[in-house]
Amino acid sequence: MSASGNLRGAALIGLLAGLSAAGLYLLVSAARAIFFPAPCAPGDSGCALEREIALHLARRQTLAGGALLLLTLALFVRFRAKLLASLKRNGGLAR
Repeated sequence: MSASGNLRGAALIGLLAGLSAAGLYLLVSAARAIFFPAPCAPGDSGCALEREIALHLARRQTLAGGALLLLTLALFVRFRAKLLASLKRNGGLAR
């Protein structure tokens, strides 16, 4: 395989890894904000407002994280054959 083919494969792997890491990070941080909100004292309207804002942002983070993970999956499915063939050719995949 040529150097440009190796570079393309490495770029694809890096892109997939970066998108999946970002998507997982967004999902985990959103889950923390949704399932473990900051405790508020009863009657503290400022804290309740901050909790509502954090909940709204966490919902948006969930959507963005899910979209990044779906984009990663779509790219993997699209380039799976080329990626696996290049890994087998270079000895990176033992089968």
